[in-house]
Amino acid sequence: MPFWASTNRWLQTISATRFAQAPLLRPASHLLGTNSTRHSYASTPSDGPNQTGGGFGIVFDVDGVLLKGSTVVPSAGPAIRKLLALQVPFVVLTNGGGMLESARSELLSRKLDAEFKPSQIIQSHTPMRQLVEEHAEDNVLLVGKRYENLKAVAASYGFKKVTTVEDMHIHHPRLYPDIKPGSDEVPQGFPQEPVKAVLIMNDPTFWGREVQVCIDVLRCNGSGDLGHQTVPAGTQHVKLYNSCSDLEYSTELPVPRLGAGAFKEALSTLFLKTTGHPLQQVEFGKPEVASYKFAEMTLCQNVGEEGALPERFYMVGDNPKTDI
Repeated sequence: MPFWASTNRWLQTISATRFAQAPLLRPASHLLGTNSTRHSYASTPSDGPNQTGGGFGIVFDVDGVLLKGSTVVPSAGPAIRKLLALQVPFVVLTNGGGMLESARSELLSRKLDAEFKPSQIIQSHTPMRQLVEEHAEDNVLLVGKRYENLKAVAASYGFKKVTTVEDMHIHHPRLYPDIKPGSDEVPQGFPQEPVKAVLIMNDPTFWGREVQVCIDVLRCNGSGDLGHQTVPAGTQHVKLYNSCSDLEYSTELPVPRLGAGAFKEALSTLFLKTTGHPLQQVEFGKPEVASYKFAEMTLCQNVGEEGALPERFYMVGDNPKTDI
């Protein structure tokens, strides 16, 4: 039985159980029907939380758990509504991104007919809002697709100076001559100071261009003189933060699709090949520890002063390699 079908069965358990006591933490292999003992967990059908929250919280994946592509998993809506009725704290932790958390909460609320608040949405790049303390006044380069959306996300986090790869390509067309920039007009307010940090927020459409510009920026010595080797090839002077994690993800198709993590692998491999040194990067998204700590912090913050702080955390996912 496919894991997403088992996850659907577990969601049915949530919506049907009276929840007399806190669930017992168990490996998801008892649902998988395999010998897997990877760190993916769920509760047993006979266990459940008490009606006041019970000092625990639940973390849900999206793709393959609540949705299969654009299709809603049948038991997802009833399960979420049951948790809301019992005031059980939960958050969504997805390796998806590229939109405001408020937009994703509206999307999930509409599809599942249950209220999701923006504070319950943790996308792959959501923990990057903690980087504002260090980089709020720096020029940061955004990497991904649908750059207007990414600019809105970065602004909502508090970044004041942002440049996109598309902006840079318009400003320096020779950086990647294989395709024409999306516009002939240099963006208004294009920052003149060098890039101090690169934020890869999701996988881009034009991999070749984004890889080339990223490597140019990372090898720059801070002068902003892109396309010129101003430092030894292996020297990385610009910090890189990467939220491209999933190598594959689930859709309606039976075979998984290559995810944002495939772009991370391509960039890492080509940086190593061209410089002789491994790429230095801070990684977000599942299964990175930083994202799970952020989910734990968010659950505790969402409970507020009146509720019991979660003592245990349970993950409902479809991929044992990432949904720990």
